[in-house]
Amino acid sequence: MNKKSTNEVKTKSKKKDEKYSFNLFISGETPNAERAILNLKFICKKYLKGKYKIKIVDLQKNPVYTIIDQIVAAPTLVRKYPLPVTKLVGDLSNIEKVLNILNIKNDIDVLENTVRKKGKKRQNREFLKKAEEERLKFAEDIVNTIFGLVKSNEI
Repeated sequence: MNKKSTNEVKTKSKKKDEKYSFNLFISGETPNAERAILNLKFICKKYLKGKYKIKIVDLQKNPVYTIIDQIVAAPTLVRKYPLPVTKLVGDLSNIEKVLNILNIKNDIDVLENTVRKKGKKRQNREFLKKAEEERLKFAEDIVNTIFGLVKSNEI
């Protein structure tokens, strides 16, 4: 009986420390690929806080992955871990949808609900304002990256 409870404790502690493992498949340095990379890094930094591993695979340089991982479009994000394996096609710009599909707890919704329950409307407004500022800053970074690519004639 003690052995079972020890195994259960080990399993629970592993879940706290488990890292997400992502493979992002792109096809060259396209605007969609750049957006997907930026969006994935943003999501991981903001919501997974160091508990992630990202591998970016250029299918033009490594076409064998189209067969190995059954990739039919690019960019495609594959969450390898935790199971089940999940695939998303696109530039990952709809952050809320990506979080839901990948089962990543959306900290904004959790904090917003907590603040609302406590009746602190001012804090809620301040938090939402800060979240919106972060989203706008991130969008600005994406636009600047795309503008840089256009300016350097890479698009």
